[in-house]
Amino acid sequence: MEQENTFQQANVIHKMDKKAFRVKFNVSFLERTDKHREFLRLLYASVIGNDALSQPMINVLNEMIEDVYTLLDWAWLEYFERLERIKKHGLSPGVAIDKPMFIDYTIDSYYPNLQYSEWIKNRRERYIGNINHLRQAEIYDESIVFTDLFNQRSITDWKCTIERWISYAIDDQNNIVDDQISSAYEVYEDYVRLQKLVECCWISIKQDANLNFQDLCPWFNKDNYPVFSTLEYAYNPYNEIYGLFHYDSLIIQKKKINNWIEATLNIDKIWEGVPADLIDFYRSMGLMIECCWVIKELGPNYPKQWNNYNNYFSTKRASDVGEKHPFKLKELKDKPEVYLQQFFKNRNLNDCRHILYECLYTALGHLENHPFSEDDIKTFKKDLIMLVEAGYLIQKAKYPNRVYLFNR
Repeated sequence: MEQENTFQQANVIHKMDKKAFRVKFNVSFLERTDKHREFLRLLYASVIGNDALSQPMINVLNEMIEDVYTLLDWAWLEYFERLERIKKHGLSPGVAIDKPMFIDYTIDSYYPNLQYSEWIKNRRERYIGNINHLRQAEIYDESIVFTDLFNQRSITDWKCTIERWISYAIDDQNNIVDDQISSAYEVYEDYVRLQKLVECCWISIKQDANLNFQDLCPWFNKDNYPVFSTLEYAYNPYNEIYGLFHYDSLIIQKKKINNWIEATLNIDKIWEGVPADLIDFYRSMGLMIECCWVIKELGPNYPKQWNNYNNYFSTKRASDVGEKHPFKLKELKDKPEVYLQQFFKNRNLNDCRHILYECLYTALGHLENHPFSEDDIKTFKKDLIMLVEAGYLIQKAKYPNRVYLFNR
């Protein structure tokens, strides 16, 4: 494969670590972007003009070029690994970008919930002076920058181009345009791509390592801390909710809730079936609640490249319900995100876990569900069924044409 050969040849010019993260998290030199952007600006000016780089710039030339090579290595590794994933699994179906994920609902403004306007304001303040060339879409998705970079030329060719630039940058007699090596416009396009590379790598580090804690994890209140979810689920709740409806349809899940609560409220009736099945369903409901809470909490402020996954199962996906299904949500059927606000208005995750556990314990044979009354449990059952409906509708709207790949 030509791409693989190019990948191997890239080591000829610059030694490269095998893993992208090794390169990425050793980029300690990129505390800010201004130093490297200014270097690229002066390098570009010398390449297209007849003035050589100043002596101070020549003194740091090797160091700065080594930094640019390192960023190219990182970008190439990310790009190459993405090509490998696409080759192996195909393009991810992604999300329905033409359908709104949040439909005119208000994010709570009290602690500890994120405040949307404040989050955006703080985020932009961190970008000031560091992002000049990236478009908004490129800020959200670094693969746009990396794909454009390496569609233009391979990493080896990029490094050869930069070496050619250096030869002109230290030459006060010639320039790359007059020698007809490249047109002024082509050199400018390359200059912008390299500027975007610096900015893209900088923002990726900030997104991963230096976001404010509440930007990464708004669940810093001990009563609102996911325990069923792993960090991956907490960062990708849409994808996880989608998976919850693979084996059990919405109808089956609602029937299980009804049977579970019936066994909870009737001391003469114990859960019929294997206890482990109920325990597994108890975990699924806990996970559903936590994922819905994360969606409600973060609102539109989800991390970049969320939900960009393919999932594989060994069986066919459970059937979706039709439009005529009797949803309990009723008027909120078309804006299920609003119901998440209502559900968690008077409940936190700790309360939900407590009542779920007591219902599990009682349904499996314990005689009482203290401290919850029968009315408490009935109300929770009603609200939980509507939350499951909301989760179903949210993931269905987000992935309208998603196809599970199975028997792989």
